Amino acid sequence: CYHTPKAIVSPVARRKAPQRPSKQEIPEEKCLFDSMLPEELRILIFNFLDLRSLLQASLVSTEWKRLTNDPSLWCSQHISRWGCYKTPDNILIRGIGAVDWQDAVKTRYLLDRNWRLGDCYASTLRGHSGWVTCVDMHHNRLVSSSYDGTVRVWNTQTGNSLQTFPGTHQEGLSPVWCVQFKGDTIMSGSSDSLVRQWNMTTGQCVQIFEGHAGGVKCLQYNEESAT
Repeated sequence: CYHTPKAIVSPVARRKAPQRPSKQEIPEEKCLFDSMLPEELRILIFNFLDLRSLLQASLVSTEWKRLTNDPSLWCSQHISRWGCYKTPDNILIRGIGAVDWQDAVKTRYLLDRNWRLGDCYASTLRGHSGWVTCVDMHHNRLVSSSYDGTVRVWNTQTGNSLQTFPGTHQEGLSPVWCVQFKGDTIMSGSSDSLVRQWNMTTGQCVQIFEGHAGGVKCLQYNEESAT
């Protein structure tokens, strides 16, 4: 009678294939990269990685995770992708560690992704009766100047106007062209040739700077001086 012949198995195939050792059996030995190179060189090598590769490298081992957390790597990532980070004026004195560079990269990356994908919530802040000429924003506070002669402070999370600084500006006659704030201090420049300093908490005009013959349309403020 006819029957299907059994498959012919080579003697070589009968041999048991070598098994890979389990994770528990693998000796915990450092690779050449970790054992032969000093830490400074390893960080320098990681500095050539792009952002995705750097994140993947951080998952390799505990030692690589520690190395990839070095602030200099994330500082380089930020500068190569978005340029220098806006920091306080004394950043050079306090050193590179004064900024959480890893958090800065994460924040900027997510911001760019939200802009690219349109993943955002649009809201309108209403209160000025004239054109909005300038805005300055830090965290959830926004300060705006307007052609209506006022400066307003806003809470960007609630959309509420927290404070209004009318001063002696007059709508249409003395619009506020520029504004900037740091902490509780607001500086404004207007077409009446004056620069005013405001206290955000009290709403009072603290000081008036005179000297210009024309309107002030731009200013730069730090804790030591306004220009």
